[in-house]
Amino acid sequence: IVVGPITINTTINGDSPEPIEKVDFSIDGTNNYTDETPPYQWQWNSPHLGRHQLKVTAWSNGEATLTADRLLYKIL
Repeated sequence: IVVGPITINTTINGDSPEPIEKVDFSIDGTNNYTDETPPYQWQWNSPHLGRHQLKVTAWSNGEATLTADRLLYKIL
């Protein structure tokens, strides 16, 4: 359960020869923020009551290379 604003940080580890170009942060299928410089992070500070799906996608060479999903319960 998340109360109030939350900063979502990512750590990208891998053996990809291509550098990460950007990281997208999506809530419930809608891209809310794109970060193009490390450390890749986003502060989710808008009010969203209830259950939400957070998806973080790293892009390299124009293709989605890494994806992580998490289910969050947010209050406020």
